[in-house]
Parts: sequence; C-alpha cells; structure tokens
Amino acid sequence: MFYGYEIEKINNEEILYLYLNLDTEFAILSKSKTTINKEINNYIKNNNIIFNGKKIVLIASGIILGTCLLSAPLLDKKNLSTDYNYTTSVLTLEDNFDNYNNIIENTKDFIIENESIESKTNSNISNNNFSNININKTHNEDKPELEESKINNTKKEISQNIKNEDKTTANTQMVSIKRSNGTILYMELEEYLVGVVAAEMPASFNIEALKAQAIAARTYAMKAINDNIILTDTINTQAYKDDSELKSMWGNNYQTYYEKIKQAVKSTKGLVIYYNNSLINAFYHSTSNGYTEDSIAVFGSYPYLKSVESKFDINVSSYLRTVSFSYEEISNKLKIPITPLSNIIIEKNSSNRVNKIIIDNNTYDGVKFRTLLGLRSTDFDITLNESDVSITTRGYGHGVGMSQYGANEYAKNGWNYLEILNHYYTDITIKSF
Repeated sequence: MFYGYEIEKINNEEILYLYLNLDTEFAILSKSKTTINKEINNYIKNNNIIFNGKKIVLIASGIILGTCLLSAPLLDKKNLSTDYNYTTSVLTLEDNFDNYNNIIENTKDFIIENESIESKTNSNISNNNFSNININKTHNEDKPELEESKINNTKKEISQNIKNEDKTTANTQMVSIKRSNGTILYMELEEYLVGVVAAEMPASFNIEALKAQAIAARTYAMKAINDNIILTDTINTQAYKDDSELKSMWGNNYQTYYEKIKQAVKSTKGLVIYYNNSLINAFYHSTSNGYTEDSIAVFGSYPYLKSVESKFDINVSSYLRTVSFSYEEISNKLKIPITPLSNIIIEKNSSNRVNKIIIDNNTYDGVKFRTLLGLRSTDFDITLNESDVSITTRGYGHGVGMSQYGANEYAKNGWNYLEILNHYYTDITIKSF
C-alpha cells in the first residue's frame, strides 16, 4: 500500500509523509477486513518509524489526500507495540477546488515521459512546502469525484510506466538519507543513486564512466547500510542532490542529463563490487596525481585498494592548482610560527604523495597537513616566498580507489565500466547483490 515515507520538520513540528502506491483502492479495504488506520499502523510498526509529531500526511501521485492525527507522538520503540488512536481528516476537494488545482499544477513535474510516480515523488520530496496547503478536516469517508477521469487517466499512464520499468516494492532495496537541512528521506536505492551520481560526477562525462560511478556508489551505499552507517547528502558519506537542485544546477540541460544518468544507473541495476564475497569499501575521488593512493595511507589496509596508474589524470583541468597563504595565516592554521627562513623537509611515498612533512622540528603526516590547510591533495610542494607561502597541489581528493576524471579519460579511450572498475579496484568481483 505504501512505498516510502519522509519525516520533515515544519514550524518546530515533525510531520510524517506516507507515499501511497498508485494501485491503492480505499473502497476495497473493508472487503479485506482492514482499514486505512490499520494499514498505517502496520507500516509504522514494520518500518520502526519514530518521530516527534502527531500529524501524518497521505500522498498519492504528488497529491495530498488527507491527514491522520495521532493521539501521541511516536517517541520510542515501546509505543510501536501498541495501536494508535487516529483522528482521520480527509481532504475535501469540493471545498478546496482552487487549492486542488494548485496542487495539480505544483506537481505536474511528477508526471513526465517515461518516469514512474514513485521515482519522481521521491526526487521531489524536499521541494514541496506542505505547510502552506490548507486542508479542511472532516470525518466524511465519501470521496469527491471531481476530475475523476483525469486522475484515472493519469493513474493508468503512470501505472503502465511502472509496469514497463518492472518496478515492484516487494523486492526493492530502500534507503534512508539524512539531509543537511534535517529532513530524512526514505526512497528506493536506484532512485537515490540517480541523485548521488548526479552530485558526485559531471553529467557530461562518458556514459561508461557514469556506469562505473553508479556501481561504486551503489556498493558504498549497500556497505553503509550493512554496517549501520547513516547515509547523508554530503561528502561525509556520498553527496546527493534532489530534483530541484539538479534543475538549478543543469538548467536547460536538465532533461538530457537526467535521462543520461538515469540510464547509467538503470543499466547497472543491482550490480555491486565484492572482494572475497564481501562488499568492498568503494572509495573514489575526483582526480589522481597520475597514480591512485594505497588505502593504508588514508583509511587503513584493504587488499583491493592498492595504488595503480591513472595516467590520463595529469591532462585534465582539475589536476594542477597553486594556492598562497600569508605567513600569519599559515602560522595560525598550523599553530606554529613560520617565516621565510623556516626549514622544511618533505618525505613522499611511492605514489608521490606527502607521507611526512617537517617544519622547524614540527612533524605532520601528509593527510593531517592537507586537512589543516584545506589542500586539494597530499601531493604538494611548498615554496617560501618573501611575502607569502605558495603550495602547488597535483590531483584532487584523498586519491584512494577510483579516480573519477581518470575513469572518464579511460572511457573516452574505449574502456567499458567493467574494465574501469577492475583497473581501480584490485582482484574484485562485480555481481548483483
């Protein structure tokens, strides 16, 4: 009956949004000896949903059908074993016809060519300001039939798209994402990956590179889920952008880029990376310095994350950068006095990244030094000028695992996504989870 949920905080009150499958028919609930309240109860219990609020909003096809008011917030797991006392309030379209048309207008982007309502609803979850929608409260269970034919036609069209894409909720992996604004999203893994790939890799990249990114991102997400790590929308786990952010980022290229990335995700559906039958830590970064970094220098020792050549990176635009610091600024960041006469000794490892740097008897490892100064990579050189300190970096990111720009260059040279992944990750197996 439900395929996902979201918890959003509005005016200091948490609201639970439940998203209904399009084939839901309220009229047959009584024949099945159930009610909407019971179905909500079961869904909440089965998914261990806990939120600090009393309002549940029911949404189908981007349209708010009504609300259910709880007698008490779901604050702890103890409450999950009880039945809740709901006060049902259904949207009355007759009394809100203008508002109903506004809802239809605001959600027309949910219904676009060759896309299912589940995917579009999830990708637009954070775009809707539900707090501004006026819902009249009533206990009348009879539903108005305004524009019934229009709604039914839309349902048939979208249901056919769902069938064409063979989407079912029974065997679909779901993920939850804690957004930077505090919103928690709950959506299908494959739809989530569209927002991840779009945020993590330029959509202009070769399709084979995008496929490799989709598999790496899927592997990262699945391992995080297995390890009970909370996924976010930042680089602390994996970046993620919703539909509104993608439209803003891509502008007139939105439809072209969205379909391209969606195809990269869809064509690799379910594929993840294993080492010895265990999901790997599928680390990736923007640009290498010509070689990737051995994981032992950053994350610890993993046999599938060895340093490998990534020779094309030295030719890409993101490879080389120079930044300057005043002596006061760099002294404050490193918490030691630095002058034009300071003595600097740099030790580099086999991938030409800084393993250790000594400044006037003060020692830093390369990763720590990079973090303190916010450098693009650990492959850097330092020049002490008369008035400032210049630092030139090569590559961008921690350097471990797949180089994204390197993957794109290999793809442009004819490599497919399997060749790319097997190059950057050692002795791996790629198969469905």
